[in-house]
Amino acid sequence: MRLSGILIMSLLLSSCAQWFPHTYRFRMIVEVNTPQGVKTGASVYEISATNFTQILSDQSARGRWVKGEAVSVELPNGQILFALLKTGAHLGDMATLSMATLYPKYSTETYDFVEVADKIEDRDDDVLKRAVVQPKRIKESYRNGEKIREYISNYPMLVTFDDIKDSASVKQVDPDDLASSFGTGYAIKRIIIELTDDPVTTGIEKKLRWWASNKGSMVEITKDRNMSNMLPAELLGKHDFKRGIEE
Repeated sequence: MRLSGILIMSLLLSSCAQWFPHTYRFRMIVEVNTPQGVKTGASVYEISATNFTQILSDQSARGRWVKGEAVSVELPNGQILFALLKTGAHLGDMATLSMATLYPKYSTETYDFVEVADKIEDRDDDVLKRAVVQPKRIKESYRNGEKIREYISNYPMLVTFDDIKDSASVKQVDPDDLASSFGTGYAIKRIIIELTDDPVTTGIEKKLRWWASNKGSMVEITKDRNMSNMLPAELLGKHDFKRGIEE
């Protein structure tokens, strides 16, 4: 077979992998204790992962996609708590969060995320159908021959807005201290992940009144306000609230 034929066949195989990825859906439920009882919000996400046929040495060998939107919990004080598509874990997205929660071995052993997506899609015996997200997980690494144990947050990033009409009023919420943002009696009760076949949730832009006019980061980057002195929440973009869904 000529080289051109091999390249074409490789491209076709790579395309087939993208056409038939391992895919699963899950619901994330956020429960918040408030002075008026438990308030909840939920959102359904779709995760897809696949291997690629590498043609070039620097080409990515695998990929994954997240489709969905942030969870919003409407609180009795009139504010809204948002659980974003961004976490503190490795790769920091809903794929990592769901895989580490539904397939516990993923947190303690080295697993290819495509392999884990396959196991979750097939409802493997080691896959949990419903589980509570652990706020922290242990990551082990070696530096200069010394074993280092780090606690990495696997929670979604939590934010709220002082003014829901102004994206620049975004502020990060500490999951261990909701009271400092919302007042006495507010606290995260738990965050639940459960497998589902329900459709992906849409419509969050109806709650974010700044959505239509915002084109980039939450806060405009200017000469006197550059990225080096901005808070993590200020560096967020629209993709942290909604991803992979047509508006």
